[in-house]
Amino acid sequence: MDNSVKPFYGTPLRGVHTVEVDPHVDHRGSFSRVFDRDLLIDAGFATVFQVNLSLTRRKGTIRGLHLQIGRPHERKLVSCVRGAIFDVSLDLRPD
Repeated sequence: MDNSVKPFYGTPLRGVHTVEVDPHVDHRGSFSRVFDRDLLIDAGFATVFQVNLSLTRRKGTIRGLHLQIGRPHERKLVSCVRGAIFDVSLDLRPD
C-alpha cells in the first residue's frame, strides 16, 4: 500500500470519519492493510484502541448502542469483513 494515500474522509459529524481500504489486487487475490499506525498518527488519530470481532448470524440484528459522556471518549473503528453493514453515529453534543 502506498503510504502517500490518505484514506480518511470527514463526515458532517465532527470526529466521525470514513476510512477506505485500498486493496492491492494481483493474480493471487488481494491484500489490504486495515491498520497502519503511521497513517493513523498522520491523520491525528490515537492508535491505542482495542480490537473486537463479532459474527452476526441474522440479518437486521442491532449490535452495540453506546453513549459516551465525559472524557476520555472511546474511539471505535467499525468494519465489515463480509456482507453489508449499516453503521449509525448520532451526535448529541449541544453545539
